[in-house]
Amino acid sequence: MSMPMFGHMEPFVVGEKFVEYVSRLEQFFLVNEVPDNKKVPMLVTMAGPSLYSIASRICSPEDPCTKSYEQLIALLKKHLAPTVNVVAERYKFQKFV
Repeated sequence: MSMPMFGHMEPFVVGEKFVEYVSRLEQFFLVNEVPDNKKVPMLVTMAGPSLYSIASRICSPEDPCTKSYEQLIALLKKHLAPTVNVVAERYKFQKFV
């Protein structure tokens, strides 16, 4: 018999900071003692259709559910929260100053 879940996770909304969403999701997993083998299924069901669609595109031709949680999060972070090029950002800033 499964235990009731504590808390609630809203689906991911495109435009929301993905890093913050993952942080909240990991706290949800921690408080609910979610085992590693259930993290991907919970992520793809709780995060909603927008995030699943993005995951499907970036994992194509594979199914996102075949990835480990760490692999899937890394791929999504790379796509949704790309690293900032500091030199380019300084250049843009200096152009306007």
